[in-house]
Amino acid sequence: MKDFIEKAIVNIGFGFIFCNICGSFRKIVVKTNNLREDATCKKCNSNSRKRHLSDVILDVINKKNNKSYNSLKSISKDSDIRLYNVESNGALHYYLKHINNYVCSEYFGSYEKYGK
Repeated sequence: MKDFIEKAIVNIGFGFIFCNICGSFRKIVVKTNNLREDATCKKCNSNSRKRHLSDVILDVINKKNNKSYNSLKSISKDSDIRLYNVESNGALHYYLKHINNYVCSEYFGSYEKYGK
C-alpha cells in the first residue's frame, strides 16, 4: 500500500502531510521521484529527509521528558535537552532555536577566518 501511495504522489506531483517540524497539516509539492530529498512542506520548506530527522529528535526529547510533542514547534524551551545543529539556517534551525541549550554552527569554507 505504501508503494502505491508514494507512486500516486509522484504521479500527481503533490500530497498532504502533517509536518512534524512546523506543526501544520500542509500540501507537499513533489517535483521528482526522489521523495527523500523532495516532498517539500509548503509552510516551512522542509524536505522529507529533515522530517525524518525531526522524528528522531522528537523521539529522544519525548522519552527524556516523558512528553508527547508532535512537532519541533511544540517543544517547550526548557525541555532539558542539549542539542547541537551543524546548520544555522533552515526549518530545523528555525524551529529548534527557541530551546534552551540549543547550539548551532555553520561551516563557511577555508576562506573564512576561525571564530568570525
